[in-house]
Amino acid sequence: MEYGSIIDSSVSMYNLDVRDEVQEEIEEMIVNNEISNMSKYPVDELRVGLEFICIEDAKKFYNDYAFKIGFSIRKQTHYKTRKQDYAITSITYCCSKAGHSKPTDQEKIEHQNSQGCHTPKKDCPNRRTNCKAHVVLKINDRGKWVITVVANEHNHELIASL
Repeated sequence: MEYGSIIDSSVSMYNLDVRDEVQEEIEEMIVNNEISNMSKYPVDELRVGLEFICIEDAKKFYNDYAFKIGFSIRKQTHYKTRKQDYAITSITYCCSKAGHSKPTDQEKIEHQNSQGCHTPKKDCPNRRTNCKAHVVLKINDRGKWVITVVANEHNHELIASL
């Protein structure tokens, strides 16, 4: 019986050691930003002409890139063709701070008075700064998505990633 318990405890200790080693490797990979680089496309390389098999890969790539740089993204526009069952042929992903800010308080009051409605609108913090950072992806003749436009000019502070 004692021999079995010695084996059990040594196996348990071995499992703990292996788990600790794996955890340390994962933490090191996160610090070195190697996990996002495990994808098919290097995250450091945002350039015109980069091809993707599907739009999901392209979005994941740009989202990973944005996270590394310090901003978040959203879909701005997409275009569909009428010839091929309205399939999406072009899509633009932009910085989440792209676009115009909400109207000022004075504009809200004027709008309320003109509409005859007296319920105040919810006051949301202004997150939009009219940032111009975006990428445009278009589908080519081979059916792959290609980055055709890259604009990296942000007009706001970027958030430092881990």
